[in-house]
Amino acid sequence: MYRTPPKWLLEGPTLDRPGYPFSDMEKKYAAFSDEALQYSIKDARQAVKAMRSIGDTVAENWYTDDASTIRAEINRRKKR
Repeated sequence: MYRTPPKWLLEGPTLDRPGYPFSDMEKKYAAFSDEALQYSIKDARQAVKAMRSIGDTVAENWYTDDASTIRAEINRRKKR
């Protein structure tokens, strides 16, 4: 029987949704702890390198946008 995959598995680029959902991800990262943001930006940067190494430019761009969104949230918190 087919089950709906967990929400975290649905994040990331897919053939039917290759564009980065900026507003959704900004809301998501606003709720993260500082520690979780640091882990997430490290993970996104590693994903960029991995996607670049296999030549997947759609996924590389998605994770580049993800790292940028996380960095923007970190910078927003530093300004407070």
